[in-house]
Amino acid sequence: MIEGFVPTLLVGIVGAFLAEVIRVLPAVRKGKPPRGWDLVASLLQVVLGGGAVLFGWDQEQSALKVAVMGAAFPLLFSAAVDGAKPPSGGHSGRDVAHGERSVADYFAGRF
Repeated sequence: MIEGFVPTLLVGIVGAFLAEVIRVLPAVRKGKPPRGWDLVASLLQVVLGGGAVLFGWDQEQSALKVAVMGAAFPLLFSAAVDGAKPPSGGHSGRDVAHGERSVADYFAGRF
């Protein structure tokens, strides 16, 4: 059980980081690892995932629950971007392997 601002934030960041690593593994396997602005986007999602768990930091909570809530933010945000923006470059379908990947494509998990 954890309680307090800093412990809650840190556990949320760890959960968001693990979710982001799992989400980025397909890009690494395809030989298109995150670079430049993609890394900034990943860092932003991890920080926002840590911040998303701060509702209720003043109460004692399960560390697993906080980590899962932190992990949920990057995944939900990616799904929202995926549904809101069509693939860039005018490609049909979702494969961006033959074109340049934009940051929005990266956010959406289009590798």
